[in-house]
Amino acid sequence: MLSLKDGSPRKTVYVHKISNNEVLELQSELKKGTKPPEDVFWQYHQWIIEKPLSTLADKAFHTVWKKLTKPQKTIFIIGTFISQTNNGGTWQFLFNCPDYALAAAEAFHEAKPYSMHDYENALNEFAEMLKNGNYGQIMDIWNNQKLDWEIRWKAFKDGERHLPSCKKIDSYFYTDTFKTKFYSELNAYIAQRLGLMLEIETETKKSAKPLIDKKNAIPHFKEYLTNVFGTAPTAVSVYYNAKVTIDNRAEQLFLMQYAMPDGYESIGITGYFENNFSDVPLSEIKTMYQKFHKQELVNIYYGKYLVEQELTKNPKANQVNNEKWLELLEKLQLPQNSQVPVNVKFREYFKIGDNQWFIYEGDLLYNDNKENFPQDLNNVEIKGKSGFCGECGLLFSSGKSKDGFGRRSNKGILTGKYMLFDLVGAKFKLLKDNPWGF
Repeated sequence: MLSLKDGSPRKTVYVHKISNNEVLELQSELKKGTKPPEDVFWQYHQWIIEKPLSTLADKAFHTVWKKLTKPQKTIFIIGTFISQTNNGGTWQFLFNCPDYALAAAEAFHEAKPYSMHDYENALNEFAEMLKNGNYGQIMDIWNNQKLDWEIRWKAFKDGERHLPSCKKIDSYFYTDTFKTKFYSELNAYIAQRLGLMLEIETETKKSAKPLIDKKNAIPHFKEYLTNVFGTAPTAVSVYYNAKVTIDNRAEQLFLMQYAMPDGYESIGITGYFENNFSDVPLSEIKTMYQKFHKQELVNIYYGKYLVEQELTKNPKANQVNNEKWLELLEKLQLPQNSQVPVNVKFREYFKIGDNQWFIYEGDLLYNDNKENFPQDLNNVEIKGKSGFCGECGLLFSSGKSKDGFGRRSNKGILTGKYMLFDLVGAKFKLLKDNPWGF
């Protein structure tokens, strides 16, 4: 069986060239609603799969498969699944494409489209068919050209009874509600990885700043740090590098570890943009998640870059509407809520496009006894059993589309002081060509 893990090319081998204007036009049609999400997906599919592979008929498919990037493999498999399922149901996909069965499960896990968790159950049922020989028996009948068509067709249709999860998928796969969400999430997955699947040509590329690559990343970042600190660093090295998609193009980013003459050490970023937090030492960075801290760092740095870029275009992006803030706070502090933020102090606000964030700090009240709800929510003493139960010293964030909140500890420079950058960067995060980001 094929797997998304087959081959791991560092760059796109089979790739279609397209102008940035074509991509922007398609994305604009999707946003305006003039082109439905399903049509947008198939346009992406044509660019990513059909165009670059149309001239490769003479090449062994397994050789081609290994040279596709993981996002390309994902779109190829999901496109095949959709075509087969639209024609004859999920069972037809498994029946006609058994070699793709495992890769489809991996692709759905990678892209996380709406409601496709049912496919894993279908895959397990199909694996049982392979194990007990039912699939082989059906194929023997189906491939026997001497038998009447009705007998062969009946054998195929009888196979569905072994796969109840296929019927479950088919029960909603063709509905408009499902398709709108399903294709919208697939399009979002593609948009975040376009630079890893297409070669996008832009007019601005000619006038862009000099390319930063492995050869000049260190001297470039040394010069950057010298300008920031007023003195040259004593050491600079590449901590991690990866290709990401920014502005629909594949770009290089480099996390850079450095040391200054006074002993200060930290990690900054260079490549498509430069950033550094001069008050965040290496010891603070090492307190982040050990397994995924590279992705977290890039989120924060990219968030800072996006915030700065947005403020140059819209200086009012961080100006909160006090009436809306108080209206939101009132909903969050209703007595019927099971958890209520109290002793709240507003911290900052930011808006990019349709996305907005309210960030505030305070304590969290566990509202188990609603009859004893405090009258003054600005002076609630959270102290366990001898007072109101809850958590002290938290950071909260609320978005546009919900009245709820996210929360985290107020400790730590990165997670505390730079929460806005973390939220913005995580929303528009840059993803590398593997399932865990960086």
